[in-house]
Amino acid sequence: MTTDPRVLGLDIGGANIKLASDDGSYVQTKPFPMWTRHQELATVVEGMIGEYVAHCKSKHAYAVIDAIAVTMTGELADCFSSKQSGVIAICTAVQTAAGNRVPIYFYGTDGSWRTATQASQNWHTMAASNWHAMANLCGQLVPDNTHLLIDIGSTSTDIIPLVNGEVATDSLDDLTRLQSGQLVYCGVERTPICSLVSEFNL
Repeated sequence: MTTDPRVLGLDIGGANIKLASDDGSYVQTKPFPMWTRHQELATVVEGMIGEYVAHCKSKHAYAVIDAIAVTMTGELADCFSSKQSGVIAICTAVQTAAGNRVPIYFYGTDGSWRTATQASQNWHTMAASNWHAMANLCGQLVPDNTHLLIDIGSTSTDIIPLVNGEVATDSLDDLTRLQSGQLVYCGVERTPICSLVSEFNL
């Protein structure tokens, strides 16, 4: 028997949830309209983890999970009254899904990993953090010269400058990223109407 990757990556979005092993051998994505199904989040995440375990067993491999690494943008969904309440709800749901069986770490736009309790207390750095995690990784892959990272998602597009392996921006939250043109609310699945037109006749 072989030992499977020990870290699972989990991205909780507003329209989709993604789960992957740290070596890329397992990738799963599920449509999840957070704005209508947020109360089911823990159940769905638990099911996705269970599917990963079942996959490992089908390959005659040990389903060892030493940690779960989480990023999020789902806290922006309309079902939450604020970013803070959204972050707390997502942290709680992932904890419930994992059942306290494995350490969970949440990524912040300051480049730090935090426990669920710490993440809830520092919610402002947890909100919409997945772009920064991706940019940090890409910076490690292309550590020299200047690059432009473009990520087109379901709802929005990220345009992130990288210089010598570093995320080269002071814009870390949605407001300042919108102001700097590094976040554009235009995606391939749920582009907000308000980003296309200011008014229209019904």
